Amino acid sequence: MTAQFDHALMPDYEPLTGSVLVLDDAMVDRAYALSQRSGDRTKRWSIYLNGLAVEAFQAWLKQERPELTLDLNQCKISEPDRPDGTTAAENLQLNGFNLCVVAIPSLPDSVVSVPRSVIEPIQSHFYVTIAIYEELRQASVQSFIRWDDLKKQDLTRLATNRDGSYALPTQWFNSELDRLLLYLACAEPEALPTSSSPSLRQLLVQPALQLGNWAKQQWQELEEQAGWLLIPEWQMAGALRSSGSSLGTRTSDDFVKVLQDLAGQGVELPCNGRAAYRTVQLGAMPLDLCVLTAPLGEKEWSLLLLVKPQDHQMLPAGLELQIGDGQSVLVQQQVKGAEKGSLYAQIVGEFDEQFEVTLSQPDGTALLLPPFVWQLAS
Repeated sequence: MTAQFDHALMPDYEPLTGSVLVLDDAMVDRAYALSQRSGDRTKRWSIYLNGLAVEAFQAWLKQERPELTLDLNQCKISEPDRPDGTTAAENLQLNGFNLCVVAIPSLPDSVVSVPRSVIEPIQSHFYVTIAIYEELRQASVQSFIRWDDLKKQDLTRLATNRDGSYALPTQWFNSELDRLLLYLACAEPEALPTSSSPSLRQLLVQPALQLGNWAKQQWQELEEQAGWLLIPEWQMAGALRSSGSSLGTRTSDDFVKVLQDLAGQGVELPCNGRAAYRTVQLGAMPLDLCVLTAPLGEKEWSLLLLVKPQDHQMLPAGLELQIGDGQSVLVQQQVKGAEKGSLYAQIVGEFDEQFEVTLSQPDGTALLLPPFVWQLAS
């Protein structure tokens, strides 16, 4: 797949000087695929640029400090509030630090446009700017600002853009990137506590999950790609028989019990199903997510998703789980009132179909998960 955008209204870019990162085809394709998950075409360009910024930042770290490992499992890009609005990539994790990456599409510039949502309240330890020259397939890490330095500034006196984003003066940012690397490698996150996250519509920055690999027992690739943990086959066998004991982790035991309860209620579960789980963050609320999948004959596959709160907390009223095909919502389940237990949704599709899953709350907080597919198109 090759990314295609209309560049007719884009300014002419000048080649970058200094340290240049080359954006290869795989990096461009991943950013493009991420942008296409937004249902609003007018908002895809900003998501695409910030997807490239994440790719560039990861490549830069690997080049400069290969011993530092960037964790993208909770990385999210918020949808802009308006067409062609400003956005940023948040929740990049490294050595306990929370980072926000902001794509800047042209240089030089006197301001850096940052979405209001990522600094009200301030929630990242570092905000890093990355210049993207998309037509040249080049990028360059430019500068950063620590959250405590940002907090010292009077944001109420700043100019704002048409989409409500802040225009931060470039002189606030530090261009000594060696210092950023030093902070990330040696500093203690506890010295830079941050505020909590706001309500947003966000997209997890991860590729589509190819569930056909689960049936082929390609578990290492699954866990390395997206942080999923397998529920062992022997443990699943007990769950799908609606009986048997569990000796797995507390989270896997919890999901096995829920599956047993569903089977007891008459919900059809595939006898050859394989399952895995992970934690996701919906606003300030951590949730455990389980996926059960299996082939159904030679043409179809099933997808069942379970969501439960951690530590046996209550599911909040209005929590909604949706499964769609990118065009419309196909299955929708909602918690009517605060209650214990779990929320589930199930769907069957053909092998060439993919499904998008969204978790949302009544206040507008939403999380769009990576697409679930049985097998990627060749």
